[in-house]
Amino acid sequence: MLAGGSRISHHLRECDPRLGLGLGFYSAGFAELSCACPPMPSSTPILAATHHHHHRRLQRTTSSSSSSYSIHSKSPGDFSAFSDCFSHREEDHGLPSEGLSPVAGGIVALGKFDALHVGHRELAIKAAKVGRPFLLSFVGMAKVLGWEPRAPIVAKCDRKRVLSSWAPYCSDMAPAEFQIEFSSVRHLTPRQFVEKLSKELGVHGVVAGENYRFGYRAAGDALELVRLCEEYGMEACIIKSLMDKNEYARNVNANDSKERGQVSSTRVRRALAVGDMRYVSELLGRKHRLILMAKDEGGFSSNGSGVSVPKSCLLNLAPKEGLYEKCSIVVGEEKVVDCKVVIDITHVHIEMDELVEHKAKLKVPDSYLCQMIIDVSIASIWPWGVDLNFLNHSRLMAKNKGIEEQKQLDALQQNGAMNWRGVGNIHDSCEFFDSQPSTPIALFSLNVALHQLAANTQHLLLLRSAWSVRGGFSTAVRRRIEDEGDWYYSSEWWGTDSDNQTVLRSTSDKGNGVVSVVAYPSSQPSEVHWPETERWLQRRHAEVRPGCDDEGRFRILEYQWRALRFNDDTRQSTVKVMAAYRESEPGSVFLMQQPHCLAVPYLKSMVSAGLATIASCGYDIKNAVHGKKTMNILCIGHGGGSLPLFLASKIKGAAVHIVEIDPLVISASIEAMGFPAFSVMNPSGERALSKPNTIDEVLWKGIHEKLYLYESDAEDFVLDNTNLYDMIFIDAYDGEDIFPRKLWDPNSPFLKALNNQLHPEHGTVVVNLHSDSELLNSAGSAPSVLEQVLPMGKYVSRIGRAYKDMLVGNGSCGRKEGSGLGFTVSVPWVCNTSLVVCRGLQMSGACLNRDMVMNAIISKSLEVEHLLNLPFSCLQYIKRGFILVD
Repeated sequence: MLAGGSRISHHLRECDPRLGLGLGFYSAGFAELSCACPPMPSSTPILAATHHHHHRRLQRTTSSSSSSYSIHSKSPGDFSAFSDCFSHREEDHGLPSEGLSPVAGGIVALGKFDALHVGHRELAIKAAKVGRPFLLSFVGMAKVLGWEPRAPIVAKCDRKRVLSSWAPYCSDMAPAEFQIEFSSVRHLTPRQFVEKLSKELGVHGVVAGENYRFGYRAAGDALELVRLCEEYGMEACIIKSLMDKNEYARNVNANDSKERGQVSSTRVRRALAVGDMRYVSELLGRKHRLILMAKDEGGFSSNGSGVSVPKSCLLNLAPKEGLYEKCSIVVGEEKVVDCKVVIDITHVHIEMDELVEHKAKLKVPDSYLCQMIIDVSIASIWPWGVDLNFLNHSRLMAKNKGIEEQKQLDALQQNGAMNWRGVGNIHDSCEFFDSQPSTPIALFSLNVALHQLAANTQHLLLLRSAWSVRGGFSTAVRRRIEDEGDWYYSSEWWGTDSDNQTVLRSTSDKGNGVVSVVAYPSSQPSEVHWPETERWLQRRHAEVRPGCDDEGRFRILEYQWRALRFNDDTRQSTVKVMAAYRESEPGSVFLMQQPHCLAVPYLKSMVSAGLATIASCGYDIKNAVHGKKTMNILCIGHGGGSLPLFLASKIKGAAVHIVEIDPLVISASIEAMGFPAFSVMNPSGERALSKPNTIDEVLWKGIHEKLYLYESDAEDFVLDNTNLYDMIFIDAYDGEDIFPRKLWDPNSPFLKALNNQLHPEHGTVVVNLHSDSELLNSAGSAPSVLEQVLPMGKYVSRIGRAYKDMLVGNGSCGRKEGSGLGFTVSVPWVCNTSLVVCRGLQMSGACLNRDMVMNAIISKSLEVEHLLNLPFSCLQYIKRGFILVD
């Protein structure tokens, strides 16, 4: 709930019974959908995004001997007959005669109309071309079939409004819904169902999608529907599935249209689950409207311009927990008030400037409705459990904590430590710039109430979430590739000791203390995707051992998170593994680390900042990704191996050398975290295994040949070889969570040797560092770490200068062009900083400034995302807290 928590009963005396909020994009269009709907009237904003696309229609023709589909095109604005598969009758547009069913004489669209998405609208458009359109669906299906109840995508009370909005598409007729109890038709055969439509309901025709199934146990398909309707004297039209082009392009060879990217209610639910509101808007053809209703005024609480509503008041499906910008709340019939929304585990929090003006309209005699239109996702709620309150000067509440802890919070707030001003950006969905981008304008401040206060306030976790407004507007669209390493899933492996299992535990003799690997269940990928992976394993086996199909099929047991820990406290690394087995050897289970999954944000930061920087230095990253040139990479510090494995899987031309001092860490990564065993090297420089075994070939052929894992001290390794590296990644904290001094001391042999092994024209080094903001303010009491962006403190700046001075020199504006530079970026969600030092960054002008460098690297990051087909955006890992090293 919002801090303060005062009730708003005194504001709700006389009001309109409708108050609503909505989440969606004001500029949502269908440019990415393979089929577009007929254009709306010119006053509709969507036309700007869609009027130039050709619309496609599918005509279904039938004969006694064959059935066929034919695809036709029509120009925008062409309102000629959508299909010739119906005979047109003027009386079809009238209401049914008295005594007939409500759908008598009408054209009925068949389907499961949960989301009322653009595919459903296509059915209604088809029906409206020749008659009065109806949507026929079944109620009570979940109860009859024993399914778990789930929230609807569209609230029941909001469905009529959505259907009314379709009228401009449907010859100015709003489709009406007609529902049948599922129990009354469950056991009907396909013939009996069509007979019911014809004789009992008196419909003139039906429209359905190509994948429509009907009758008991879904025995009937679209072809049988056409045949039976013809037999009973009804018209039937089957339309082709509306596809999402992005998904279709990636899965064009799939047999099932749903796998190829068919627009569906399930796809809408998945997009809501990850908070991708742009995608939701595209699938729905409108902004998602969230309806909340409280039985009495006590369900709503307010303070200043904020309102909080318990999630138990939700009438339909909300997106995932997080911050949402550019939302709106609907007051009465017409008034739309801009707002911002935070959805946490228990509440929906709303902040709007105009709330006080409209509070008098919010009162309803018997119920309190709130309709929200949800838009851009700004950030996720973190797994530590926080309430984010949009209040500039509110009292922070330490929930479920004692008086002393509350006093600590109050003291911090009085000192100003917890009044944050937005001076940086944390997400790629919204970014604002003007002609003077270095001047921030504070939008509003955020206050955070920590559910779990540390006993010592010096060790409070920094949870940073704010953004700046700087003039004009531009957006970066969130990628819709499923990122299984998204921080949204971190709650499955971070901060919990429940439902886990220690699979390895031993004591290191290399200073890492007790080394353990802990397994946690993973919710992704869903079991529906396992058969596809099993088939991939089978195909790979056939390639490795042709003619040995009798060795049994592959089966997946489960997916797990595996966390590598030092001394039970430090999470050194987290990976995702697939556990599988052969049917012929059910007792032999093998692990495969998922190479595409980077679970810890600092790894994404290192990859994003490093690859975008080397691309900015003139390096031909395109040919390296495509395997046309070799990219020599050194990784110092192995952990679970997710970083080198990710690089080897994404860059075909990569040759990745990995240096790890602790043999226990190496064995843990292979035995308990699914890293390729063939990667291990002997001190002589030869492979420890002369050849990989069959399973390793199935899992890793094409990847493990590019990995070279050495057991060695980092300093000894760089001193003993003369390799020239294009990129060097350093992540080398020990069991005490300390970055060894010899790896950053400018007088150490390590940096001097590293200087000789870094490519002179484009060499790039990326170092993972713990952020080191001062723990005490000038008064010596409050932690100054509670700032939006971690400042570059003494520790980070000292290391940064050491690397920059040793690798590229200490010149600034006077240095020769292309000599290189260094910068740091702050990592979202965790207290880490990525240090990047590069050679050869080519720019015009004698003096480089922060904005010039940052913009150049950001522009290259888009190329990197595309080339590597990354499941995450690089932008949020580059622009956050970007600081040049002096």
